[in-house]
Amino acid sequence: MVNGLDKRFCYYDKIWGRYRIQKVINGRKISYGTYDTLEEAILVRDKLMECDWDKKQLQEIKDELGIKSVRRLKT
Repeated sequence: MVNGLDKRFCYYDKIWGRYRIQKVINGRKISYGTYDTLEEAILVRDKLMECDWDKKQLQEIKDELGIKSVRRLKT
């Protein structure tokens, strides 16, 4: 872990220019979104770890932290 960045769960996505949170659960890669800053990604990651990575909690976590969702544009 370097500066709070645990590459198992959170890394910088060069294609999107954002920090991505994802985790492999039961052999499936689960995405928890991308974030503008490392600080946002770490806050969301830590909250997800507290709720055992329950994706149903993600929007509530973002709302609590004041983090807006970003939708990808289809090409």
